[in-house]
Amino acid sequence: MATSIYFISGNDEGLVKEKALETYARIKPQSTDDFSNETINGEADNSDHASRICAQVGEAIQSFGFFNSDKVIWLKNANFLGDDVTGRSETTKKSVEYLSDLLSQGLPEGTTLLISAIGVDKRRAFYKWLAKNAEVSVCDKLDTSKEGWQDQVGRLARGYARDLDLSFDGEALELFVNRVGAETRTIKTELEKLKLFLLPENKVSTDDVVKMTPSSHTGVIFEIGKALEERNAGAAIALIDQQLAKGESAIAIMRASVLNTVKNQLFAKIIQEDLGTSITKNALASVADKHKRWLPITKKGEVNTWGLSLAAGKIRNKSKAQLFKNLEACQQVDQKLVTTQLDPKMLLHKLIVEITASK
Repeated sequence: MATSIYFISGNDEGLVKEKALETYARIKPQSTDDFSNETINGEADNSDHASRICAQVGEAIQSFGFFNSDKVIWLKNANFLGDDVTGRSETTKKSVEYLSDLLSQGLPEGTTLLISAIGVDKRRAFYKWLAKNAEVSVCDKLDTSKEGWQDQVGRLARGYARDLDLSFDGEALELFVNRVGAETRTIKTELEKLKLFLLPENKVSTDDVVKMTPSSHTGVIFEIGKALEERNAGAAIALIDQQLAKGESAIAIMRASVLNTVKNQLFAKIIQEDLGTSITKNALASVADKHKRWLPITKKGEVNTWGLSLAAGKIRNKSKAQLFKNLEACQQVDQKLVTTQLDPKMLLHKLIVEITASK
């Protein structure tokens, strides 16, 4: 008996759903209709519900399609395969084990199983079995803590915008990317909002992004850095206080936004004055190997010019000596946040004032 199993998972919910729909359309037999196939909602409320869902999948596997022996069974949006209360339940584990044993025996001739799931625990035996016996697609969000994520999200957003007949003007794409973050569904939703807002126009400006695109968590981090670059202490402090009130770690804010902004400013100054190089990929390619020890490098081994380019336009009136002092101040505050019981809000406020007041 032929076995045909497709497994699509990841932490980018929008991308998982999109990939699953594309896969279903591709593998569904052309000679069948929706009545001949079977879609089972995998969104379980609790472990008992997850058990019923697994039993339903088992019944579907062991039954034949109407009017035709070929059929696709789609376990859609399964949410009980992760490391949470439902996923850890013994009831759920036994039900998933039953499903795994059934699949190990092979699917009936002409039957194809598609499983789409979000938040899967890759340590579980079921995932490991699928990894060996199914066609697996992983749809994870880009890691915004790593260098170069903006370039990748920018290409993704530009592609989706092209499908909507939208184009970005000037720095609008950079602002859009840093506001929405890396989740596919959010990117698409915000682009559709811009499309409706701009009709009948199709050119997105920075003003349009400011008016219509709210800042995600990643976007707020970007906005804090932008306020620092513009020496707007009040705006930076207000944004930091908002994040602290939401339970965000002061150390995370410090390292993701404040320290990163100051480092980019200093690096941009050194590149321009000491290396005498403009901040473009082509210009920096010739010096990258020699200076990789301190230049921000992407996973591909290229200089990450995104943050450096943004910083370069804001350092014309700042001296290298002062930028070094700002970096030292950041390092001192970072150490105090980790090793002392001083008020984190007070430390960050004082640092913001010091950085924005520097000449």
